[in-house]
Amino acid sequence: MFTWLRVVMNCGCGGHGGGHAAHHDPEKIRRALEVAKQLPRKPKSSGVVRVAAGLDEHNGLHSRVSWGIAHAPYLALVDLANGRVVDMLVVSNPLANMRGGVGVAIARWLVDNNV
Repeated sequence: MFTWLRVVMNCGCGGHGGGHAAHHDPEKIRRALEVAKQLPRKPKSSGVVRVAAGLDEHNGLHSRVSWGIAHAPYLALVDLANGRVVDMLVVSNPLANMRGGVGVAIARWLVDNNV
């Protein structure tokens, strides 16, 4: 049995009115991308499906999944093969308390990790 996750990325700025342009300041995005470089890159083995999630706690497979990935205290990469977990990496999220550019930086990390 598979559990399908739907990930929705939301900037959390409350919509596209008012200060939205300031929220996505190019300098903030650049800084967030620099901070994201601290996050590990993990090669993906062939034959696995990789999923990612934000976690509220670091308790391995028993961790509570966060409502969103960008500002979650921890980030997880989980490799699945034949419907079973074969590998899992959990790291502290250095972007959790930043504002501006975090979604872009997390998206870059996901791409870099073949999610």
